[in-house]
Amino acid sequence: MNRTHGTSLIGTDRINTSLKKTIFSLLIALSLIVPSVSFSDDETGTFNLAISTNAERTNAISLNGTGTPAVGEVAVFLDTTLSRYEAHKVRFVTFYVNGHYFKREYAPPYDLGGTVRRTKAARLLETDRVFNEGENTIRAEVTLRYASKRTIEGTLNVLPTEPSVVAIAAGNDDFSILVEAVVAADLVDVLSGPGPFTVFAPTNQAFVNLLSELGISKDELFADKALLTKVLTYHVLGNALFSPAVVSQHELLTLEGEFITVDPDGPRVNDSQLIGLDIPGSNGVIHVIDRVLLPPSITDPEQTIAEIAASNPDFSILVEAVVETGLVGILSVTGTDLTVFAPTNDAFVALLSATGLTKDELFADKELLTTVLLYHLVNEELFAGEVLSESEIFPMESEPINVNPETVQLNGVNIVATDIDASNGVIHVIDGVLVPPAALQLLGN
Repeated sequence: MNRTHGTSLIGTDRINTSLKKTIFSLLIALSLIVPSVSFSDDETGTFNLAISTNAERTNAISLNGTGTPAVGEVAVFLDTTLSRYEAHKVRFVTFYVNGHYFKREYAPPYDLGGTVRRTKAARLLETDRVFNEGENTIRAEVTLRYASKRTIEGTLNVLPTEPSVVAIAAGNDDFSILVEAVVAADLVDVLSGPGPFTVFAPTNQAFVNLLSELGISKDELFADKALLTKVLTYHVLGNALFSPAVVSQHELLTLEGEFITVDPDGPRVNDSQLIGLDIPGSNGVIHVIDRVLLPPSITDPEQTIAEIAASNPDFSILVEAVVETGLVGILSVTGTDLTVFAPTNDAFVALLSATGLTKDELFADKELLTTVLLYHLVNEELFAGEVLSESEIFPMESEPINVNPETVQLNGVNIVATDIDASNGVIHVIDGVLVPPAALQLLGN
């Protein structure tokens, strides 16, 4: 009985030994068939360090030369959205700040300040307590499963406590025209705010070159506040990007709402050379450029004159008149080059008051209305500088328009806005309706 039991134990040992050998052989065979698991850059995609100013980490931007004010709070975290390797496969992340160990995070989202586990919100870091003024290097060593590692580095530029970007520009004689423009557009308070901003600052020579190309004076440019504001806000970004962050992008979204294209080889933004880089202010960073940037909607507009007028409520009576006379087609045809002197609604109201007519009575006389409207159309594209360089302009209605460049008037009517560019011409806004002699005969006055 005991011998039988002992024999069974020996048999079991032999079976176990044989089974172990079989499993070991299978593992060797599988290792020859199945490739080892590794995580190359091609397989994992890209991890990235990002920064946000709120605990929810919204509106985050890549940490590759980003600027942040000296006083404030930030969240710095590992962004896995561009990686094909999911965050939950990461074992842990070790953070270093300026070469010194800072902390280790074991659970996503991996945040330099740590995460409030119940809400998954970031613990924001006080900038001036963690980082130095100027450039700070943040390194994240990402340990993946199977002991594979990735190292990601980012640069955070902590801005000085003073002066602001506006104060820096005001203290530099080569930015005097830019400063005048900012004042004329009432943007001083905006650009003196907390930001942070990136400002592409054209030199005085850049403005001189632009005015020469447009054929207008500085005063004429500054007089059109809407256009000036559009151009200036096209030079400003809603975050502080030092040059490494700028040249790493293909395009940059401006406060104006349109994009600037970036050529890192120049380095250039649109067609402007970056000739001075990384001038830090308390609320942003300035890069100096040699040409004034113009938004694509100005240089390459998509809307026709008719579409622009129809989208502006202050031209509603003009649009009604154009529709009533059947002139919409002329103002809608692409490939033409027209100039339109566009009276505002107040201008038409003043005309009706002066003539004693109602709008319906004016519109009922199509011959009169057509004669008046054609007197506002020129069969060539004339920008403000070209208009004011002439003593007379000849519209489609044959009678000439008298130009007074000193008062910026046409037949005594003020030009109140200029150079609204369209795909088929240009619009200048006037505060009165131009009435040709032929229309006066029709009116009997």
